[in-house]
Amino acid sequence: MKRVISTILCIVMLMSVFAVMSITVNAEEPNVYENGDYKYTLLADGTAEITDYTGSATTLAIVSELDGYRVTSIGKKAFKNCSSLTSVVIPDGVTSVGSSAFSDCSSLTSVTIPDSVTAIKSSAFYGCKNLSSITIPNGVTSIGNYAFYECKSLASITIPDGVTSIGNSTFSDCLSLTSIIIPDGVTSIGTNSFCQCENLVSITIPDSVTNIAKSAFWSCESLTSITIPDGVTSIGDDTFYNCKSLTSIVIPNSVTSIGAFAFSSCENLTSITIPNSVTSIGKYAFSKCKKLTAITLPENITIIEPHTFDSCSSLTSITIPEGVTSIGAEAFSSCSRLVSVDIPDSVTNIGESAFDWCRILKSVTIPEGVTRIENRVFAWCDNLESVSLPESITSIGEDAFEMCVKLKSVNIPKGVTSIEKRAFATCNSLESVIIPEGLTVLEEEVFRGCGFKTIRIPEGITRIAGKAFYGCGALEEIVVDSNNKVYDSRENCNAIIETATNTLILGCVNTVFPESVTSIGDRAFFSCDNLKSIFIPDSITSIGNEAFRYCNRLSTVVIPENVTSIGEDAFSDCDYFIWYGGALYVYEDSYAHKYVQLNDLPYEFIMSGDVNCDGEINILDVTSIQLHIAKLELLYGSGLANAEVNKDGNVSILDATQIQLFIAQLIPEL
Repeated sequence: MKRVISTILCIVMLMSVFAVMSITVNAEEPNVYENGDYKYTLLADGTAEITDYTGSATTLAIVSELDGYRVTSIGKKAFKNCSSLTSVVIPDGVTSVGSSAFSDCSSLTSVTIPDSVTAIKSSAFYGCKNLSSITIPNGVTSIGNYAFYECKSLASITIPDGVTSIGNSTFSDCLSLTSIIIPDGVTSIGTNSFCQCENLVSITIPDSVTNIAKSAFWSCESLTSITIPDGVTSIGDDTFYNCKSLTSIVIPNSVTSIGAFAFSSCENLTSITIPNSVTSIGKYAFSKCKKLTAITLPENITIIEPHTFDSCSSLTSITIPEGVTSIGAEAFSSCSRLVSVDIPDSVTNIGESAFDWCRILKSVTIPEGVTRIENRVFAWCDNLESVSLPESITSIGEDAFEMCVKLKSVNIPKGVTSIEKRAFATCNSLESVIIPEGLTVLEEEVFRGCGFKTIRIPEGITRIAGKAFYGCGALEEIVVDSNNKVYDSRENCNAIIETATNTLILGCVNTVFPESVTSIGDRAFFSCDNLKSIFIPDSITSIGNEAFRYCNRLSTVVIPENVTSIGEDAFSDCDYFIWYGGALYVYEDSYAHKYVQLNDLPYEFIMSGDVNCDGEINILDVTSIQLHIAKLELLYGSGLANAEVNKDGNVSILDATQIQLFIAQLIPEL
């Protein structure tokens, strides 16, 4: 019995649920009626709303009644994608044009809207690409988001006085729209509202407007001028982005903030006055304003955001107010005509690439509060001649002054403990620099291609990375502090030697090889432009990669028999060998002989002692050396190679003496 009762109760409950579900479905889905090409539903007030049109008319006057019910509303998507329609007349009595009601009616060219309409909802005419004219009646108080989006043929439109706001993307992509008057009473212009109206030349914004949302006039490429009313307090992100024809703009004192990209790519904007009421300017706000020549920043700005004036290629000067504490990354990057900039004492941070590619900037003074020169801050400032660094600086970032080819001097503060990769690379005019005592590492290419004549390595340097002085071809003097425990310049050799391995890692035109050196390191003489001849002593057994590469005046290289290893491109791109008959002088059947053959390098065999190259060794050869030492008759090529008989890396009176001993048969061979 209990089971029967339970079963009955379950059935009753299920029937109740189905009844509720049935009621709910009926409530959500009103009855849809059909009348010819129209489908409609009845509204609560007993009037009809058209929900669908199935006809294929080209010209259509929409009916005002359906089955005796007065039509008051065009419903959501009612005529969407009716591609045959070219013109539509909406009947009197309709008060609302629904969301997407006529969206994507691609052939529609004209629409007549009656005075009874009060609302045009979102996307109502979205994508009506051929709609060329439309009159919005004065009774309309609301125009929804995207209402006329991508109406690319719409040339003009009048917004009625009753409208108080223009929604998001309302007229976006109306490519043929040339002018528009926004009526008094509108208080808000929505996001993307006139975005990409490429032919919009003028627009009047009334004093009633207090809010202009982001991207409102994004890429209005033909807009030449605009006045922002006094009530506006902020200019949103991207508001006038890519308005390429905009030449001037007036910003009222009511504005307190300018958003990111607000005027970016306004290529013809020549001047702008930013009122003192502005306290913040977003990143990229004026980037790529290529004709902006000068700008005064308001006194209340504390931060210049990244890229704010990036690529303002006509900007010649700028005044940064006291109170600014930070200049963002690439804030003035590629301001290629910026001659000078005054950085106030309040600045404590200058971001990466802040002034890179400012190609005529001549001088700059960094204020005392800054502790780090960031990466690429002044990279490619071709005309920068001097920079003053404060004692507060402790580190200099990667590429900080790379390609500052006219930088003649820089004072590196004593407190600097880190100079990163390529910090001063290709500073061709930089003839000297004092490396601070607190520095322990010289990073890769840190001084690559500098015009140094003298280098002094302090006691504290424990690591010199590869290519640290790569291509410093003008070097004449190299000195390592005598207390340095890792490197030395023993016997005043004018070179840097790695003490533990006896490897010469950097040489110059005046380098003299000590007998204790056993190898020449990678790129030791790379691009040593003034080096004309080199005598590698007998103590050397290996020559590193690119050791003498790009030594363009090198004509004579003498390589001893003891060398058993020569690295890749050790003598590559030495132009004198190619064009003027220089050669490497080697001993027959030596390792060097095989190397020059394998690498197709010009070479000759060494004939020790035959200085005048007449096939004999006699007193005339001694005389030739003496004349060379006295600089009365200099030796070249084979004669010079053959003169270096004692294999100490230098032609001197000792070589002449050794030949005399050989002639006198006091020694068996040379």
